[in-house]
Amino acid sequence: RIKTKEIRFNKKRKSRFRRTILLATGLLLRQRRIAMTNSKKLIIGNLKMNPVSLVEFERYLDMLEKELKGKDFEKTEIVVCPPIVFLQKLLDRKLKNVKAGAQDAYWEYQGAFTGEYSAGMLKSVGANFVIVGHSERRKYFGENEETINLKLKAILKNGLNAVLCVG
Repeated sequence: RIKTKEIRFNKKRKSRFRRTILLATGLLLRQRRIAMTNSKKLIIGNLKMNPVSLVEFERYLDMLEKELKGKDFEKTEIVVCPPIVFLQKLLDRKLKNVKAGAQDAYWEYQGAFTGEYSAGMLKSVGANFVIVGHSERRKYFGENEETINLKLKAILKNGLNAVLCVG
């Protein structure tokens, strides 16, 4: 069960915008406490709409694999969030110490939502993380706190790690 709490930021501004923050209870909260005590650093690479071809993405993965080889990642977790068309290629490479993430997810489980993909779909292919709340999505696609809240709930319900962009 997920509870939501609304918190006001930037009270000095006339518009007084609000951000919806999810407060999870139960197991999720315990998982967060465990993660916090492990104090691992989290590095997330959001590739946005890059690279533009599969060949370039494979070169990127080769370079990443070469850079990470022989390095100690005991205290660091690395996540790569490529464009959705390259997610399966990343998962197939099974890079050591690299987890796969998605740049977005839709809040509905299934249905007639052309071009969207659900958190359940992402989990089924092997993604671990999902980023939501991007400033570009707010600016160009009209996403707001309500839709971001719905996405966060869907991501957490499906057992994925949510990364919330604020600001």
